[in-house]
Amino acid sequence: MSNLPEKSKKYILYVGRLKKTKGIKELLDAVKRIPEIQLVLLGKGEDYDIFKEYATKNNIKNATFLGAIYGKNKLLY
Repeated sequence: MSNLPEKSKKYILYVGRLKKTKGIKELLDAVKRIPEIQLVLLGKGEDYDIFKEYATKNNIKNATFLGAIYGKNKLLY
């Protein structure tokens, strides 16, 4: 859980499959313009690596990709 934002920091939590039709790229672009917001993405999908690479190439430092989290472990976030 060390990848989580500080409790006092505002963040957006996305839980679901990471695929192009879900608007993830638009979400990444939006949080890039709001550096005080941390985006935490829980999930995998066929486009996971594409979005992670997009965030790196576009210097989106306030997005954290945690991968697939199953069952009750999702409640930790």
